Amino acid sequence: MPPLPRTESPARKSTRALITVAQLINNYSKSTAEWRDRMTISKAKYLCDIAHLGRDPPYPASGTNGKWDNGGQRRSNKFKPGFSVGVFSSGGCLDTLAAIRAGFTPVWGTEICERKRAMWRDLTRTRDLGSTWDVNWQDQVVPDMVISGTPCIDFSSSGCCMGEYGKTGWMFSEQAKPILLLSPNSFCIEMVANCLKVNGGRAFKSLITQLETQYVIKHEVIRTMEHGDSSNRTRVFIVGLHKRLGDEAHSFVFPIGDAPPTPARAVAIPDNLVEEKYWRYYETPVITQDPPVHPGWLHKICQLRAGMGHSSWPHSIYSWDGSWNTQTTHNGGGMRPPLEWKKGELLWKTRLTTPIEAVRIGSLPDSYLPWVKQFDSDDKFLFECVNMGVPICTASAIYENITECLVRAEIPPSTPLPKELRVAPGSNFKDERWDQEETEWPQWATETAAARRAADSHSRAKGMDPHHGQNTASPQVVPRSPMGHPLMAP
Repeated sequence: MPPLPRTESPARKSTRALITVAQLINNYSKSTAEWRDRMTISKAKYLCDIAHLGRDPPYPASGTNGKWDNGGQRRSNKFKPGFSVGVFSSGGCLDTLAAIRAGFTPVWGTEICERKRAMWRDLTRTRDLGSTWDVNWQDQVVPDMVISGTPCIDFSSSGCCMGEYGKTGWMFSEQAKPILLLSPNSFCIEMVANCLKVNGGRAFKSLITQLETQYVIKHEVIRTMEHGDSSNRTRVFIVGLHKRLGDEAHSFVFPIGDAPPTPARAVAIPDNLVEEKYWRYYETPVITQDPPVHPGWLHKICQLRAGMGHSSWPHSIYSWDGSWNTQTTHNGGGMRPPLEWKKGELLWKTRLTTPIEAVRIGSLPDSYLPWVKQFDSDDKFLFECVNMGVPICTASAIYENITECLVRAEIPPSTPLPKELRVAPGSNFKDERWDQEETEWPQWATETAAARRAADSHSRAKGMDPHHGQNTASPQVVPRSPMGHPLMAP
């Protein structure tokens, strides 16, 4: 008689399934950590310095413990010319780090917070111009791409929803003016998706109408979770390519969001590492629910009271099996039970998002946390820097697609950069390591917005394409500026 088939008890099968899930989460945590830490803050600075100098700078790359890679000799030149970017409202530099990751080199930024201005200068070694609205853009160098993300509180569903009538909401549609003055080859604008609904989407429509005079516009509402980031954040992105790029101006497509869903526990730290100030305790146990889990979406197990609640004690409690809630600038939006908590158990305490978890939710390297602490040691400043920005996976994917469009349009690289673009006159960020390289800086004249319009107007008057600088009857090669546009004699 053949032996009976061996069966597995439900308890054993359930335990094996839990082990498999734990292994998958552990593997995913390792892979995402590797991706985040491929672009450390030190490496980002190093790449900016390479672009400024046009070759390897006279100091070791990050990760070499202060030593040269090849026995004290200079490293081989790994510089590859690339495109330049300017950033409105640079904030915590998330957009900037994503742009560097996508191959862009920062040329200038704008910001009104002095601590964040210092962060920009330390990261990029370039000028911070102050308020976007106080700059004479006629005299500023034109980058290949402009990134902008104006304050969203007046358009947020958790805010006043006054839109363009709010304290900062007017900036959303007004940012078209400096972009049109600069006339870069491309731009990317980000805003909360609720701007499509506030006041009937009037500010959004006004912005698009203005920009369409020079650009081919594409816009899309994107869930950052679908592009590899860990939060439930949804944003509308507006990308424009200048019409002078010809057919390639119509070629941009948004990246396809096919990343596997990320459970919140994949970036969580153990309960014993959570500081006491991030725990919230209850006199009576919290009554929890057990709704179905949908991977990639929020999994709410309790609503303490109606509404969102104050950031110090949010009203929503989520499990670790769904995604992270959208992080607010004050670290509100939601709490979670201890990692060791299991459904059916009494819930006596919950935890807020910790600083390192906020950094990882934004797909930032762990080195971002100590870097920000150099400028302000308060955790509130860190949460503000991280949560006001766009998570890195989503942003870098969009910027990479813009890069591909510029390459197909045969836009010449605009780096290395002229020395004048590094830091503002009188800045205390001059570094002695550059002194020995003074004679090796390229002697280029920067192209300003006014110079670009003059060159374009002159090209049109001669019947030439203002971008390619060619007459359709007799093609010719035209000298180009460092920013990739014709330099023609009058």
